[in-house]
Amino acid sequence: MSGVATGGNAGLLKRLAAGIGLAKPPKKAKSGLPTGADTKTSQTLDQALGWLALDSAKRVLVSGDRGFLNAVTAKAPGLVTTWTSCLVEDLQQGAANPDQIDLDGYDAVLCGGSQAGLSFRHAVARMAEVDSGRPVHWVGQDWEFCGGTLPVPSQAEDAEALLFNHFQHFFGIKDPLLFRIEIYHGAERKHFTRILQPNESVVIRLSDHFPKRSQAACIAAFVAHPILTRGRHYRLRVCADVFWRDSFTTLHSAHEFQRSPSHKFEFRASQEILRSGEIVLTVPNYARDLGEDRALIAIDGQDTQTRTRDSAAYLEEVKATRNGGSHPFFGWKYRGYGGSFWYSFEDQQALMDGHRGSLSANHHASVPVEDRADWSTTPEELAELARLREAGFMVEPSPVPVAGETDELQYGIDFDSANPRFNRFRLFLFSGSGAFLGERAFEKTERGPFFPGAIVRGWNDPALADTRLAIVTPDWQAIKTRRKGFKIQSDFIIQNRRTGDRDITEFQTCWRNCGVIVPGMAHFGGPAAAAYGRTNLFARARTGGGYRTALLSINASGSVGYKRNASAEITVFNAEGRARSAGFAMPPFGWRLDWIDDLIPDLAAHLGKPGNGALLVGSKNADLNAQIVTVSDKGAVSLQHMWGY
Repeated sequence: MSGVATGGNAGLLKRLAAGIGLAKPPKKAKSGLPTGADTKTSQTLDQALGWLALDSAKRVLVSGDRGFLNAVTAKAPGLVTTWTSCLVEDLQQGAANPDQIDLDGYDAVLCGGSQAGLSFRHAVARMAEVDSGRPVHWVGQDWEFCGGTLPVPSQAEDAEALLFNHFQHFFGIKDPLLFRIEIYHGAERKHFTRILQPNESVVIRLSDHFPKRSQAACIAAFVAHPILTRGRHYRLRVCADVFWRDSFTTLHSAHEFQRSPSHKFEFRASQEILRSGEIVLTVPNYARDLGEDRALIAIDGQDTQTRTRDSAAYLEEVKATRNGGSHPFFGWKYRGYGGSFWYSFEDQQALMDGHRGSLSANHHASVPVEDRADWSTTPEELAELARLREAGFMVEPSPVPVAGETDELQYGIDFDSANPRFNRFRLFLFSGSGAFLGERAFEKTERGPFFPGAIVRGWNDPALADTRLAIVTPDWQAIKTRRKGFKIQSDFIIQNRRTGDRDITEFQTCWRNCGVIVPGMAHFGGPAAAAYGRTNLFARARTGGGYRTALLSINASGSVGYKRNASAEITVFNAEGRARSAGFAMPPFGWRLDWIDDLIPDLAAHLGKPGNGALLVGSKNADLNAQIVTVSDKGAVSLQHMWGY
């Protein structure tokens, strides 16, 4: 089932969106909010009937108690309904047993009443056996939801997103789950539902829904269920490939919900992130709930432009080119939420070997546009950082592989969007066997990313000839910048040496596997995760059609004395949820680039026609940095860090 809505239904869609967590619900007092309140969503009967109307559903199976049936028939007398209930007393009053009714004759199922959660779980499981694309709706209070949005600029030629039911693997949810997929294009919206069993996936292709596009679009996915993450978060990420000319980029969804329309957005990107061509920022309004301040401010190096946002559009875009202006950054400011992405469309002037274009992209990170005037540290903090270094720790460590001089893929790092700016670093260098070769200072004299492999080779130091990994940190004693609130904004870059095609993802530091808790040093899993960790990460594997995916894994730490040999396993699930696995090992401070079809030789047959499947990486004894690298026959390369839930 699918439906289309345009700007004329803005009020209705905003009310419907509140039911799946897109729009901000009525504000509650912060005091007394239960744990996990941000993951909760509710849906009224009016909202559920609105979904049925959008789908033009006429024959509806109503699953609930007598009171719920009466409420449905009173509010929607035009529906042809059949009553089922999981309560035995309702069977004695004429309800059918939901386990014994034929679902083929119904456009949808609507669940509610005193046993809404049980009715919904049962109906979704039954419908999965009949038609995984037929919707099951619900009416209830304080269920859980997860969601994600992946915007695509108008210049992009297409996008493919892998939606994977990860909830059994990460949260122990063994039920089949019903996902609502929504596709936005300007002020237009389409939707459909898909039931996925645990570990199943579906590929969503943008051109299947909007074959011709003139505006920015978005692939969004949502799921609601009585229990999902048990209050932990509402993140749901598709892993998407976005295509342009003979290039592509790989991304994961954003997830910004339950925020105020007056939420402050500010972001900047170094002009050197764009070698030539055009940079585009997507600007979301998925709940269509703009506040009073609707100004969109864009800085392109020379000019500052302000325009009024379109309240009818689900998302917009703003474009800029390098123009030789004095401002070193592209910058954007607005009020709202939903998650912006930047896309760099680089033309042939930046490339080699006849390559026609390079596309790189990432989601935004909150960074003030204007440089902070004074972010100086204190002598006490500098002394503490020095003590940490003497104890063998690297603060804010970013591990960069050092590839061979003739390798087609090379790895770089960029800090130019940091606020405040800095250009002095420490490089901690390790051999392929994990031996610590030494520490060197490096001062960057030109703007733009730098490639540690080329820097080490340029030093021509025989003691560093075996360098295979460079861990890059700010030179804290030289830059004298306060760590708290410092927007370091480190980006990981991969580049094809032959064509110049590149992609970017945000760096996942190796402040992990440290053995101790260091106060004030953050790990995304919490302070204890830096002392002892393991790996449980997800992305996608792609094969066929001229594409090939590799796993780039790094076994590193924030401590130069790290000694653990890591053992790990990859698992690839196909669309039906069937798995293939393979294992590998790494020394401390080692890294590997493993092509998935080398580790799993029958990968193409396993994934079948979609050529796209879920990739999971696990290690029981080490917390690995892991990224997926995908290349094409045309000389393009994409990079995306893997993630956990």
